[in-house]
Amino acid sequence: MTNLITEVTELAKEYQVALINLMKIGTVFSGEAIFNEVFFECPCNQKEAKMYAIMLILGPAAAMFFIALLINKMSFRMAYGYCKRSEELQFECQTCCYYFVVIIIKALVGPAAWIFGTLLDGRYYPCIRLEQPCNRTSEEFKEYRGHSQFLAIVMLCVTVAVIYCVFMCRACCCGYSYNYRRLMEIYQEAEETAFEDKLNETAKQKAERNVNSFLNEHPTKRDWEMIARAPPLNCTLSEAANEPLSHLDNLIKQKYEARR
Repeated sequence: MTNLITEVTELAKEYQVALINLMKIGTVFSGEAIFNEVFFECPCNQKEAKMYAIMLILGPAAAMFFIALLINKMSFRMAYGYCKRSEELQFECQTCCYYFVVIIIKALVGPAAWIFGTLLDGRYYPCIRLEQPCNRTSEEFKEYRGHSQFLAIVMLCVTVAVIYCVFMCRACCCGYSYNYRRLMEIYQEAEETAFEDKLNETAKQKAERNVNSFLNEHPTKRDWEMIARAPPLNCTLSEAANEPLSHLDNLIKQKYEARR
């Protein structure tokens, strides 16, 4: 049983990205099914029905796309400090283009799943095309519903083919062997984890030291008011590496400098 759990854990780590994408797709399909049952009702007016269906297809897809961009860690990692970064530390154009494409592809998983689900459902597309959208029993409605589901299957096949070609081209153009590439990925994950752990540990130690120093020196009313202000805008700080991390940290540094 222990060996089985270990194997499952290793497989989950190895195919983590694929599992996350499957979870996204499953969540989108579930949300789309609930949305159809609760909210979708095609208007009888043709112009309103067309606009209504297009908005319900593209609106949630666009929202999911921008939310995915917003929560993508790599996009923020590349954007932070870009305008104030020295020229020699700027990302190379090739690197920026590569990660930009990767970020866009990851952000398109949810929207593509939503559009595929709406086409497979078969009620949105007839709502766009029919002159009498309310008539769901007509042969024309069934015909357009069949067209919609056909487009969904074509979209699925094309997407799978494109993903396969991209991954195969990436693998063929890679300058490393499979095992060495895996070593690099594992090391990068371990390094990031170790860095985050060390940051948490260092921040906690520094915060405890500052709080103890503040409370042990009988703070005045002005001191309490100083640390109660809104946090500083860290993005506007200068390039100095020893900038204060908070108002409390700044106050402790000022008192330390005053004693020297």
